[in-house]
Amino acid sequence: MKATPLEFRFRFFILAVIYLLGFVAPWDEWLHLDSIRTWQLIASWPTRASWLNFNTATIVVLLLGILCALAGATLRTWATAYLGPSIVQDKAMHGEGVVAAEPYLAYRAKVPSLFPAITPTVSASALQSNWPTAFLGEIYMWGVVITFAFFGWRYNSMLLIKGVLISLGVSLIVRAFLPKR
Repeated sequence: MKATPLEFRFRFFILAVIYLLGFVAPWDEWLHLDSIRTWQLIASWPTRASWLNFNTATIVVLLLGILCALAGATLRTWATAYLGPSIVQDKAMHGEGVVAAEPYLAYRAKVPSLFPAITPTVSASALQSNWPTAFLGEIYMWGVVITFAFFGWRYNSMLLIKGVLISLGVSLIVRAFLPKR
């Protein structure tokens, strides 16, 4: 599946609109859901089932969110460390659009399998990771983890939004200084 030239040209604008819709969520007000936060709604389910009280359920939801963000950041950094500049970025630089299967095949060829005895692909000595560059390349994901880990306990959505947007800005600045292939 290739991106059309229009999608490729306006990809940053499209991502900005998706982020804006995710943070603003105008349908909450239109559907009169603005009095209930998703966080509270998810925490109310175990409370209604009498599994946990509401305070404990809220903390569990926050911890699960932080753990999911941490797992995502770790997996992305791990993949970036072994892939380096990915095939997706190379194709994008040459204006060819993105082919969905090629990055996955490159990932499978370069990253060690979780079960090497079942599907060995590349010997460990052939892999050269670049962890510092990978971490800097995924600084946005780590910023989200840090934002939720330190400021999530205040239950202030505006503070979390500011932290995530600051992470996005920092990642754009850091990516400008990362070495190109």
